[in-house]
Amino acid sequence: MMDRVKRGEATRAELRVLAASMIEASFDAQGRLTVDSALREFAGIEPGSQVVVAGSFDRVEIWNPQRYARQTSEGGAHMLGSATTVE
Repeated sequence: MMDRVKRGEATRAELRVLAASMIEASFDAQGRLTVDSALREFAGIEPGSQVVVAGSFDRVEIWNPQRYARQTSEGGAHMLGSATTVE
């Protein structure tokens, strides 16, 4: 996103909005990561539910399994030229 701002494709205000939705997180002594309730709600992840942890080049993403399956299916279709709308 910062590169998009540098290229004039996005504004600093848009960057600020994105940054404001981020939280710093850390692992506890047992190796667990606590995800903020607002982010869990946004992602459709219920406490105690299973998630998909996916590497995405320069980040790690935590997904609701059904949403992840839909996103990867739609992304594959888009790459093959039969694009559908992706969230």
